Amino acid sequence: MPNTSIRFGLKNNLNKRSSIWKCWTSVGTGKSDVYITNRAIGKALKVSLHQSGSWHIAFDSNFLKKEVLYESRLTSNRFVDKWLKPPEICAGCTLALRIIIPEDAVNIPISNKVPYSTVWITAPPTGKAIEIVLLFTAPHSNSSRWPGRDSMGTHLLGSFQIENGYRLWIVHYVIDKPIIDTKWGTVTYFKSGKAVVQQSRNHREIIFSQAKDGSRILFECNVEIHQNRELEIKRHSA
Repeated sequence: MPNTSIRFGLKNNLNKRSSIWKCWTSVGTGKSDVYITNRAIGKALKVSLHQSGSWHIAFDSNFLKKEVLYESRLTSNRFVDKWLKPPEICAGCTLALRIIIPEDAVNIPISNKVPYSTVWITAPPTGKAIEIVLLFTAPHSNSSRWPGRDSMGTHLLGSFQIENGYRLWIVHYVIDKPIIDTKWGTVTYFKSGKAVVQQSRNHREIIFSQAKDGSRILFECNVEIHQNRELEIKRHSA
């Protein structure tokens, strides 16, 4: 199915990167839905921003059935979170989603497997993070500039128009690194996940949160996994 998409991530001058994210919409279907996923887990879970205003974060049904033991599931169904499209933050503009990536999450070696079309954001200095914001503007919006350019000093990553005439904007700016306490716990992994854990040291964690304005926030964090008698997980502060 043809689609319009933007892939993006952070990279630094040490040839290291964050995870790569993808935002896309289908073309020629008559639908004006927008989707976002982390490329490393793209077939497992995604954010869906439907034209109807019914938005959610959910596992793929086939993946859930194949890979996640029933007793390990977060909920009784595939949905991690559901919410309604939040009110406009100003006339004709809706803030849909935030993705926050701290500087210490930029630690994956860049390889030839990275899609050539990836749009790179320069990693922030120590103690800082990049906040990536997805916004919709209505067809009647007369602004020729991207949202937050003047009021917040945002930088444009990319944009595309969806079939109902709305435009999706992806902008970013530097913020102070959020403080999240380090947590310890026992890993619950997918059925095929243990081998992946043993083979890779570049583990990621995506934390879901809700902002005061009703939008959702996705935090990308580092994870350390120690294999002792039990498989334990430690999340770095993000």
